[in-house]
Amino acid sequence: MEKISKGYLETYTILNLLSKKMKDKIPTNVFKRIEENKNKEIANINIENLEKYKISDEANQILAVIYKKYFASEKEKQIIKAKERLVFEKRQEELRKKYSVDNLWKSKKRINNVDEKITKDKESVNLIKYEESFIRKMIDKVKTFFCRTK
Repeated sequence: MEKISKGYLETYTILNLLSKKMKDKIPTNVFKRIEENKNKEIANINIENLEKYKISDEANQILAVIYKKYFASEKEKQIIKAKERLVFEKRQEELRKKYSVDNLWKSKKRINNVDEKITKDKESVNLIKYEESFIRKMIDKVKTFFCRTK
């Protein structure tokens, strides 16, 4: 949560660097939400040179959404959507490969191999026969004798 609030703070600081004309493109409720969610513990971030400043991933994502919604032209929006679609399809393909039915059966085979090794280990273990001592046998006999007399 702290990373997100710091991302909002960075976004807020960067948006304040924009000209009035650019700020007017962003709806006031969006600007207020950013201001409400920013980290209030840190007074402000000093961004002297925006090109050299390393923006956090969270702030970068927030700024990307703001750019896409309010600043990008229709052509840029189409390019962004196409890139997002490619990234989404690539991710879906990775998930299909990772969780495909064939891979599930392969992992099942590995589990079967482990089970076979465990059963082999169990077979190789010999049981030790436990024998009671002579004194223990005598004590048990005496106990049974007194228990019968009741």
